[in-house]
Amino acid sequence: MAKPKPKKPATTEKAERPAAQVAQQARTTLFIERVSNTKIIVFILCATALCLVPILQNEFLAFDDPSYVTDNPLIQHLGLGAIKAFFTRQFVSTYQPLVMLSYAVEYKLFGVSGPGFHLFSLLVHLVNVALVFLLAQRLLKDRIAAVITALLFGIHPLHVESVAWVASQKDVLYACFFLASSLCYLRFVSDKNRKYYLLSMFLFVLSLLSKAQAVVLPVVFLLFDYLQGRKIDGKTISEKVPFLVLSLIFGVVALTMQTKTGAVQDFAYFPFYERAMFACYGFVCYLLQTLVPIKLSIFYPYPETLDKINSVFVYIAPFIVAALAVVVIKFRKSRVVMFAALFFCITIALVIQLIPVGTAVRADRYSYVSLIGIFLLAGYAFARIYEQLPAQQKMLTMVAGIYFVVIGGLTFSRSMVFKDSMTAYNNALDNYPSFMIYNNRGVIFFNNKEYKEALADFQEVEKIKPAFPNIWYNSGYAYQQLGNMPKALSDYAEALKKDPNNVDIYTKVQTIHTTQNDLPAALNDANKIIELKPDKAEAYYTRAELLGRMGKAKEAMADLDKVIAMKPDFVEVYNDRGIANSMAGNYDQALKDFDKMIQLKPNDWNAYFNRSLTYKALGRYADAYNDALTAKKNGRQVQDQYLEELKRLAGK
Repeated sequence: MAKPKPKKPATTEKAERPAAQVAQQARTTLFIERVSNTKIIVFILCATALCLVPILQNEFLAFDDPSYVTDNPLIQHLGLGAIKAFFTRQFVSTYQPLVMLSYAVEYKLFGVSGPGFHLFSLLVHLVNVALVFLLAQRLLKDRIAAVITALLFGIHPLHVESVAWVASQKDVLYACFFLASSLCYLRFVSDKNRKYYLLSMFLFVLSLLSKAQAVVLPVVFLLFDYLQGRKIDGKTISEKVPFLVLSLIFGVVALTMQTKTGAVQDFAYFPFYERAMFACYGFVCYLLQTLVPIKLSIFYPYPETLDKINSVFVYIAPFIVAALAVVVIKFRKSRVVMFAALFFCITIALVIQLIPVGTAVRADRYSYVSLIGIFLLAGYAFARIYEQLPAQQKMLTMVAGIYFVVIGGLTFSRSMVFKDSMTAYNNALDNYPSFMIYNNRGVIFFNNKEYKEALADFQEVEKIKPAFPNIWYNSGYAYQQLGNMPKALSDYAEALKKDPNNVDIYTKVQTIHTTQNDLPAALNDANKIIELKPDKAEAYYTRAELLGRMGKAKEAMADLDKVIAMKPDFVEVYNDRGIANSMAGNYDQALKDFDKMIQLKPNDWNAYFNRSLTYKALGRYADAYNDALTAKKNGRQVQDQYLEELKRLAGK
């Protein structure tokens, strides 16, 4: 009887150890094994800095940078009041006190200097690159894999936005504390030293104070446990409870602030199934642009026109996600593959627009931490191939070198796109024409008094997103500057349909009606402004001027009295009320008004001339002469005949 063949012992995936270490073969002769970690990190940091060095010549962008820095008075005075505001208020719809404190420190060091702020972002990014190297080496126990991971993180074009855009500084800051907290947690797991647990928690809080996207870190800790073969039980989960509580608190705060400020869209704007498709679309786009980093943009619009999906890819994306899930499940025995896939999915989940925040379907900066998972997998795969094909190692090294030179060149080029607002907007419109960027570029044209160019951009917005709240106002204002008042009024009327309580629009319309001498229409506008803003002194002043021109002196006087009661230091109103009182024969009151006007504004020579007329009416010819002469000496036109008359009447 034939002997049964002995069964082979069960094996796992080759070299797949519980800690997801990359198998180590005898590679002691490799150059990379003979170089210290310090030298390797220095090399990676130098390569990263070289690829991103153009950002040091970049300016601030008009896209969010003013709200954070250039137009933010709080960062200009680093004191207790400002620090309290940073920790008790939201900025640009988000709670990010540490970022605001960072801006204040940078302002203290550099003033309003774009290069200074960019230098800070670059330095933090370089710290993050070093932390990624240390994290990859600890997780994979392989130096080649760690080098590939850190280089990809440092010089990948998708990471340019986070470093080159001042408003995106929160991404590099939160990532810095996120990574440092991760390393401390791993040290706690290996050494069982409680101080690393507490330090990890402290760094986690700093990450949360920089950006709410850090709330996923406790789940990432569980992934670390899984990758290292640590048993997931009540003990390991209980370790994460304090972190989860912090995540819950900061998550609620972030969502509440974004909802209150309108950053979170109405869930009814896109039905759930469309939001799910957009989420899949964004997810797939992140992966595709990680593999082929082209057509990057500062703004990625939703693939829709007139609120209707305009891309077949949106409908295909869910099937691609499903196919990717099948592939990952097929490789589920590989802890590294599962870890990389879950790390990317978990860290990107909050920003793939399933909860619709903002007007962009995705953003390069959102993937700053998430791509670490993909880069770890790439480093792991390259190291495995490298060790299994010793005869091809030189060729593999050359291929990797060429690849890094190519993406480094793309990163260098991408860094220059952030040179200034116009360069960034032009690049965005070349790749993804969107209503938001057309509008923003139009505003730049408008501010540069290039009104025709501005109007052309605003008209593009009208075609793509006619419901965009500001566009009819913007185009109306451009027509107004170009002198086309009928078209300006038409666009303002359209704007008022969408925003019927906008005082600024009524003010613009009133100005046009006044210049066209359509005083009844202008008066109606003034009445509406006062109805909407009954506490606005300037509105009563404007209406008083209109009433005066219409011969309604009594009503005008009543409005001027209201202005003075509301705003006693409103200078011009005293001159106008003085004229009205003088015309009504109330010379004593008129004199008091002109006296007050001159007291508040001693160099207003018109007031001197008007007071001269009042003095003359009161028979105080010498005073009238002195005021008229003072006005004339200081450039106010006064007829010599009037002066001679006063001189004669005064007996001079």
